[in-house]
Amino acid sequence: MMPTRAFAVRFLFVAMQNSLLVPEFRAAGWRLATRPSGGEFLLTTGDVPGEYSAAQASAVVFDQTDRGLVAVSGADASAFLHRLLANTVKNLVPGVGNSNLLLNAKGKILFAFDLSVAAEGIEAALDPGLAPAFLAALDRYLFADKVSLADRTLQHAPLALVGPRARALTEQVLGASMPTTPHAWMHFPWRGFSVRATALQVAGSPG
Repeated sequence: MMPTRAFAVRFLFVAMQNSLLVPEFRAAGWRLATRPSGGEFLLTTGDVPGEYSAAQASAVVFDQTDRGLVAVSGADASAFLHRLLANTVKNLVPGVGNSNLLLNAKGKILFAFDLSVAAEGIEAALDPGLAPAFLAALDRYLFADKVSLADRTLQHAPLALVGPRARALTEQVLGASMPTTPHAWMHFPWRGFSVRATALQVAGSPG
C-alpha cells in the first residue's frame, strides 16, 4: 500500500535512519528533507494545499518507516514496566495499550511512546533512532526480574491512516471492522500477511 493524497499511512520500523520508502518517493519526484540526526523523510508530494485538503476531508499519509520497536516479554514484564513507567501497565490486557512515558528521578521525560500488550509480551513504539537507547535504559533497571528485552525494529511495519475517512478506508482495504477504543488493536489477514490495526490519534486526528 503506497502513500497517496487519498489517505495517510504510518509505517514503523526501528533502528533505521532512513524511511523504507525513500527510493519510491525519490522516483516519484517528491520533495525530501533530512533530519539533523540523519536520514531522509518525505516532506511533501508537491501539492501542499491538496494534502491539507485531504487531511481535512478524507485522510493523509504519514510515512514513519524509520520508527522503532522494543519488545518486553517474560513472566514479570508487566510488573517490571508498571514500576518504571508513568502510565499504568499491570491493568492492561492483550489487545489494548496506551500512551506512556519513561521519566527520570526529577520527572523529566526521557522517552515517550505508544505501548501495546499482546499475549506474548509488551511492545513500545518510539520515534526514529530511539529504540536502542530505550532498551538500554530499561536494562539498567533489570536485576532479578524474569524479563527479556529485544529491539524488534526490523520486524515491525504498521500503517497509520489518519483523517475523517481513515477508518472507512482501512475497513475497505482489510474487509473487516476496525477497533474504536484508543490504542486497542486487532490482527487481520491481508494478502497472505497478518496486519495489526490499532486505533490511534495521529497529529490530532483519528487514525
